[in-house]
Amino acid sequence: MEDILQEARKLNEEKYSKVIDFYGVCYISDYCINDCLYCGDRKSNKKERCRLSLKEFEKDLQGILDIGHRTICFLTGQDKSLTTDRLIDYLKIAENKRLEEIILNIPPKPIEEFKRIRKAISNTPLQFRVFQETYNRKIYREQHLIGPKSDYYWRIESQTRALQVGFDTVGIGSLFGLNPNNDEEINELIKHANKLHKQFGKWPSTISIPRIQKAEGNKVYKIPASVNDKDYISYNAQLRLALPETKIIITSRETPKMKKQLRPYINIEDLEVKPGPKGNYLLNVSFQNEVQDKRNAGEILREIREQGFTPNFKIRKYLISLLG
Repeated sequence: MEDILQEARKLNEEKYSKVIDFYGVCYISDYCINDCLYCGDRKSNKKERCRLSLKEFEKDLQGILDIGHRTICFLTGQDKSLTTDRLIDYLKIAENKRLEEIILNIPPKPIEEFKRIRKAISNTPLQFRVFQETYNRKIYREQHLIGPKSDYYWRIESQTRALQVGFDTVGIGSLFGLNPNNDEEINELIKHANKLHKQFGKWPSTISIPRIQKAEGNKVYKIPASVNDKDYISYNAQLRLALPETKIIITSRETPKMKKQLRPYINIEDLEVKPGPKGNYLLNVSFQNEVQDKRNAGEILREIREQGFTPNFKIRKYLISLLG
């Protein structure tokens, strides 16, 4: 294992020059008709829900832009009132901000609706990012009780549909803590990436293996197969060696200490994330999952520089904090 870790660190530094990229997060809606046992936004979780109006969306988006983000990931639950046409209304507002990339972490859509999104958002690079959660079909059925997300095959083919209609890139991932056999998850992720490369001549742009965290209103959920820190680092290192062309994401679900240990193997972080509708301009918002790293952007960027990495980020709001 030490050889794997050493080779992964070496490969990552040679290929990506110790540069860390970042993205911001905007939740448009947390309404959802799926009932996924591990999720704080599951349908059966009795909580106050929110769907941003277009004006609220502009305020939330501005909160992310003020930090300095120009790559933003937009998320929604499986909200039946949020039609593709309505989603496009939000995305057109975002595109007018001249973003470097729009990332859609939204429920999979039919090819015709993906095509409408691509046609409407034609001037900004577009990534479709969705996680399979688990590649074990039995566990998948047990964890996804009702709703469109319970269809394993509809979900696993969604990146293919997005690329077929001209999305620039896709992201894949697995939610660690569901499957006790994490080697299976790693192997299936690699197979999924290879399949996409064989079909389209391009590797997934991003890959992520977040660990399950507790969520408000869903704290009784028992994580089936918790992954310890040592193993978690090794799984990220294995992905680095297996998929050198794909950038690895680590999120603020992890503690500052763990993020620091993972940086030699990863390439992208979220930054000052607030995972809930209105989270970027209001306090006391109900989030989808617990955030372990609550530091502001300046603190995180300063730590990254001190660790010997280069943040690929044009900081704005927190320049003083960074220099301090």
